[in-house]
Amino acid sequence: MYIGNILHTISREDLNTSAATTESQLNVIVNETALDLPFKTGMANFQTVSRILIHDSNRNNQIAQDIASEVNKGQKCLVLTERKEHAEILNLYLNCQFETVVLTGDLTDKQKREKIQQVESGNFQIIIATGQLLGEGTDFKNLDCLFLVYPFSFHGKLIQYIGRLTRGHENKSPKNIYDYRDTKITYLDRLFKKRESYYKKNI
Repeated sequence: MYIGNILHTISREDLNTSAATTESQLNVIVNETALDLPFKTGMANFQTVSRILIHDSNRNNQIAQDIASEVNKGQKCLVLTERKEHAEILNLYLNCQFETVVLTGDLTDKQKREKIQQVESGNFQIIIATGQLLGEGTDFKNLDCLFLVYPFSFHGKLIQYIGRLTRGHENKSPKNIYDYRDTKITYLDRLFKKRESYYKKNI
């Protein structure tokens, strides 16, 4: 009644074949960090943990080195975090060497259009973005690597983020997904294990 007649039906077999083709092109690289805290963590103090995490120079430097390694191979990288401040900090690590584009939710419509035009023209090496912004339906082509640099657990969000790497790309070579496991912080490690369960089942 609301959306009209069925125009086309895709079988479960078609979906499985398509998924297998995409998944076979993905490599998940998990790097452990040395981030540690002298107190117990959980949902109650997650905002404090978040502030410590996004400002931790060792962790950020580790991430920046991984990104630089891929860019130096000619790869175009998408770096996703959940915090605007984290995006800006990582940009400081990288923009002195590479052509970066930072996309966060506080951009004006004009600024966002200009940055997206820059990306669409291919004049970038690294996109650093907040996941909330990309959740609005922004798509980019020909990305080679995805960096998940901020902890989360929701499989739906993970599927959405991986889709940014696989959707509409012309380059059929394998794609790398970098994820960071904060093993010394039990709460953050539990979040990683939920992401890991998706990797093991689907990639």
